[in-house]
Amino acid sequence: MKNLGTIKIKISGKGVADGMVDARLLGEILINFQTLLFYVAEKVVGVKRDKTFYLKYGIGLKEIGKGSAILALSPLDTLTTLEGVSPIENSVKELIEMVKKIEKDPREGREYLLEKVEDPKDRLIVEAKVYSLWPEVGNDIALKYEGYTFSTENYISLKAEHKKIINEWLQEDMKEASRKVRGIITRIKVDGRRRYFIVLSVDGELYKFEYTEKEKDIETQILDLIKSPVEIVGITAGRAKIKQIKEILDLRPLEEIYMESIGKYKFKQKIAIKISYDAEDDLWVLQNDDLGIVGVGDTYEEALEQLEDSLQVVIEGYLHEPDEKLTEDAKELKRNLQKYMENHILV
Repeated sequence: MKNLGTIKIKISGKGVADGMVDARLLGEILINFQTLLFYVAEKVVGVKRDKTFYLKYGIGLKEIGKGSAILALSPLDTLTTLEGVSPIENSVKELIEMVKKIEKDPREGREYLLEKVEDPKDRLIVEAKVYSLWPEVGNDIALKYEGYTFSTENYISLKAEHKKIINEWLQEDMKEASRKVRGIITRIKVDGRRRYFIVLSVDGELYKFEYTEKEKDIETQILDLIKSPVEIVGITAGRAKIKQIKEILDLRPLEEIYMESIGKYKFKQKIAIKISYDAEDDLWVLQNDDLGIVGVGDTYEEALEQLEDSLQVVIEGYLHEPDEKLTEDAKELKRNLQKYMENHILV
């Protein structure tokens, strides 16, 4: 007899009442759990992604129980092994084991991940989805499994206080495995099964991120940021003309950067440079109002060179000029130069 198994996710707290679940919360939990299960299958169990991967390891919502909402999930693929077990079961077992170890002692959970997923890039991907699934204070999530080769006797709770510890793992592995890409989103494809957007980085490199039609959250975010400077923290791969962003850990608008120097001019402390992009004329714009400098260019590098030229003009025109020859605005600009510039510039 076939035993496809049933995964149960019990949720309570904010957004849950009388078996009803806020649609957005429900969507986030289901997407995060499904994605995490994919990564456990691939990175922990060692399953290679092929044409049948998403069917074999995909899950569907079977029912929502009453009270504290209980989501009952079953495999989409009805095929089983010769023993009558669903292929998804090994992945669920590893996921449950990981959660149990984190809940018993987060240090054991960390050791488990280090042992099972040696590559920090792969581990970071798994940890990012574990963090996304883990509840915030005010929400409770618990997992249970009824399967063929194993079942959990009781629900296993995901304690909200452990989310901070998981974030510490993320930060630790992020230093080793992730990359920060700053640039402008130049192109986006939002139709068809395989969708993508392309980022032109400030150093002239092209990065491509592909996503599916189900990932509406990333698509909505990208549409709001098209032709705008962005900063992406993620896992990148490839040395081709267009590099791949395999996983996005953080994506945000890039409104300013902090610089210790501009060209040959060094500062006593970092200064904030506003960064923007003129989509109509395809121009990068860099500026700092305190120093009265601005740089504009077809590329980021050109804008940076113009910013250095602008700073040189301001230094030569104001830094050594007597105060009595300056307007009040010019005097303030001179004081800002004296505040930020290294001493050797003042000679």
